[in-house]
Amino acid sequence: MPRRLALTALLVLAPLGAAAEEPGFGLQYCAPTVVPKCVDADATFANPARTAACKRDLIRYVKSVLAFRECLIRQSEAAVAEANATVERFNCSSAAGKRCP
Repeated sequence: MPRRLALTALLVLAPLGAAAEEPGFGLQYCAPTVVPKCVDADATFANPARTAACKRDLIRYVKSVLAFRECLIRQSEAAVAEANATVERFNCSSAAGKRCP
């Protein structure tokens, strides 16, 4: 599979969200965030200890959303940089009449 097609498949098929390096692309996998279920559970608000625990989960969730956003920004920037490099390689090869490194 040509690299360009593999990159397209990665961008289309990979779920988004925290980062882990994807080999060969310079892109990252952004792990999706998960909303704490306790927010919508009646039992959470019937008990002060559960409410406090849910609040801690909610704080972690908000931090994970911010990390997700940063990951997506890095992923987007890496994809644009790779696309630009690919276009430059093509233009060089086209002008030289042979493949440029």
